[in-house]
Amino acid sequence: MNGGRDVIRLVGAAVILSAAALAVVGWNQEKQPAAAKQQELPQDFTIRTTSRLVLLDVSVKDSEGGFVSDLTKDNFKIQENGKPQEITQFANADIPVTVGIVVDESGSMRPKKSHVVAAALEFIQASNPQDEIFVINFNERARRGLPDILPFSDNISRHKFPDVMHDVLASLATIYTIGIFDEDDPDRNPSVLEKLAHVSGGSVYLPKTLDDVTPICRQIAKDIRTRYTIGYIPTADNGKPERRVKVVASAPNRAKLIVRTRTSYIFTPDSERASK
Repeated sequence: MNGGRDVIRLVGAAVILSAAALAVVGWNQEKQPAAAKQQELPQDFTIRTTSRLVLLDVSVKDSEGGFVSDLTKDNFKIQENGKPQEITQFANADIPVTVGIVVDESGSMRPKKSHVVAAALEFIQASNPQDEIFVINFNERARRGLPDILPFSDNISRHKFPDVMHDVLASLATIYTIGIFDEDDPDRNPSVLEKLAHVSGGSVYLPKTLDDVTPICRQIAKDIRTRYTIGYIPTADNGKPERRVKVVASAPNRAKLIVRTRTSYIFTPDSERASK
């Protein structure tokens, strides 16, 4: 992507299917429009910028849980560390993303494999045909080869949870988690899944039965395809490196709108970026 060094990309989605979780984490394809005006864009449209740009994926629902997809730039307000930000980029389009489906094949997941495979296939079927999708299979012996941001339990991972959270804040991934737990599962820790989903702008699901996993995956695919992309240029002197982000949406003659997006990210000063 042209100008990629100057863009803080907080957009994307992967699907992690684990004894502890099924999650979706992803990244926008670079050749696709990450942000633009509300109009049909050429396939090879790219962002070119000499300014630092934060891009957020934003999901909006009404009070009944329905997706709201007809808003404009003027319906949104952004604050970073409590200070209003000017929206400089806005798009309302089904933008292709890169999605990782990470499948746990450890012993506790084997009885659930058929449901997990069916859910993953349903997710792919419901996704944008232009999405780039990859699959990773792992078990207790193969976790070291997984990307650092993937949310696995501390008792096996070589990373502690604070390290994982730091990587999520510094990454451009949105994480959707689905806890597929047995009652006696030693890895049962839904709070970890909740925190990872919340900070990255995704959602956490804790299905009561395996039959619920497939419709959840269908719901996640729809969520990814109906998000808004909103961008702004932050200032370097706006507090600590970890920046808190709040997005609010409102529209005349509509009840309260529920917004979900990334809540934090790590700001990297230009001097540090140049040295990397």
